[in-house]
Amino acid sequence: MKKTGILNRDLSDVIASLGHLDLIVISDAGLPVAPGARRIELALAPDLPTVTQMLEILLQEAVFEKISFAEEQMTASPKFHERLKNLVGNIPLEALPHYDGFKPLAERAKVHIRTGDFTPYANIVLTAGWIGRGTHAGEGDA
Repeated sequence: MKKTGILNRDLSDVIASLGHLDLIVISDAGLPVAPGARRIELALAPDLPTVTQMLEILLQEAVFEKISFAEEQMTASPKFHERLKNLVGNIPLEALPHYDGFKPLAERAKVHIRTGDFTPYANIVLTAGWIGRGTHAGEGDA
């Protein structure tokens, strides 16, 4: 039996199979899942788990070079957005218009992790990095 890290079999499998530039959505309870995306349903109850709880876990397990979010998040959920900024460290954040930028990007995701988060616009898209290049594109040696 696995002792540390992600214990959920499906989530552990997704992390282990990530390739450079693969996309993962961590969504609130309401974001539609794109047809064809692998869906990991983790919602247990309202706000359990939250998007930021999932992000904290994923940041310990994998390298991401960018995190995208709907620009509406900054005004609709400023406390959530501040928490997001504090969690990501030096990983670049990319603000996109919800309908014309974020949703089309989310539809291209390899996997969609749905949480029980009820925070408006709490959805994020993680772009997988490459461990040989640091935490985001352009850093380190090839």
